[in-house]
Amino acid sequence: MTYRNKLLLKRGLLVLAILAAVVALVLLIGFIYMGRFVIYTEAGAVFSFEPSAQESAPVSTLPVPETIELVTGEPISANEVIGDTTPSLEDSSVSGFLLDYKTLSEGTSLSQLDLEPAVNNTLVLQMRAPDKDILSTEPVRALIQRAKSQDVHLVAMISCLSDSTYARNHPDQALKADASTLWVTNDGTCWLDPSQDAVIDYLAGIIRVLSDMGFQEVILDDFFMPSSDLYMYQYNGQTNADITTAAYGKLLEATLDQCKLGILVWDPELGHQALESADRLYVYYTDGSSVKRYAEDHPDQYLVFITDSHDTRFENYGRIRSDSNLFLSAGLAYGGEKPVSDEEAATDTADEDE
Repeated sequence: MTYRNKLLLKRGLLVLAILAAVVALVLLIGFIYMGRFVIYTEAGAVFSFEPSAQESAPVSTLPVPETIELVTGEPISANEVIGDTTPSLEDSSVSGFLLDYKTLSEGTSLSQLDLEPAVNNTLVLQMRAPDKDILSTEPVRALIQRAKSQDVHLVAMISCLSDSTYARNHPDQALKADASTLWVTNDGTCWLDPSQDAVIDYLAGIIRVLSDMGFQEVILDDFFMPSSDLYMYQYNGQTNADITTAAYGKLLEATLDQCKLGILVWDPELGHQALESADRLYVYYTDGSSVKRYAEDHPDQYLVFITDSHDTRFENYGRIRSDSNLFLSAGLAYGGEKPVSDEEAATDTADEDE
C-alpha cells in the first residue's frame, strides 16, 4: 500500500470515527427525549404516547405509506471522504505536451498554443529548473489561466533537491562532503539533504505556491539521493532508497490537501529510489516495443509516458509529448543512481567552504 493510500485510509477512518460519535450522540438525545413518554403506575413504568391534558390540540398527521422504499446510491470514495473534489484523469486517457523551463521563460509563442481539451487534455509545465525560482511571468500566468478556463489538466514539473542558492544560504540543510564542505555535482550544483524536515517544509511551500496558481498535480524531478565513488553518506544505517522513500512520504503528507504528487523517472531500467511508494509515475520512455510490458510490471501505479516517439503503441497509454531538448541536456537530473568514476568524482571536491 502506497503512502497516499495509507494517508487516505487514515483520514477515512477518522471520518468514520466522527460519524460514530455523532450517531452515539443522537441515540443519547433520543433516549432523553423518550423519557417524556414514560408513565409510572402501580404496575411499573410504561410508555404512553397519548397526549396529556395540558398539551395543545393534536396536530394533524400525514398518512403512513403502505410500503417503505429504500433509496441507495454509489459508495463514497476515499477522495470524497476527505473533501477532494479535484477532477483527475485516468492514466490511459492522458494526452498532452510538456513545455520546458527555457521555452516558458522566453514566452514568445505561448499565447499561440492550441489548448483543445478534446485533443490535448493535459499540460505539463516545467515551472522550476535546477537552482531556479518558480516561473511567474505574465505570459506564463496567462497560459495557466487559459488552460484553467478550458478545463485542461494542469501539471507542474519542479526540480527539488538541486538548489545551490538555498544550500549556500542554509548549509546545515545541504549534503556535505565533509564537516565544512558542501557536496556538489559534476556541474557544480549543491544538493539539499532530503532527510531533514526543514528541507521537506521548504519543498512543501513551493508545492503550495503552485497549487495556489492552479496546478492540480506536481511532478518531482531531482528528488533522489545522489551517489559518489568518493563520498559515502552515513544516516544511521539507512540506504539512499530508505532516505528518499521516507522523504517522499513526508512530502506527500504535507501536501495531500493541496494537489497530487508524481515522480519523474528518467531511466526506466534503474527506476527511482521511491518507486515502490509513489503511485503516480511519469516515465521518460522511447521503447514502444516494451511499453506494454512496462505497464504490466506496474499494475498498481498511475503511469504516464513522456516521449517524442511516434510509435503508435504508445497511443494505448497516457502520453505526454516533448519536442524540446529537455531530456537530452539534463545531465544528472534523473531518478536513478548514476555511476560516477573516480576521475569524474574528483571534480566534486571544489571548495565550497561555508
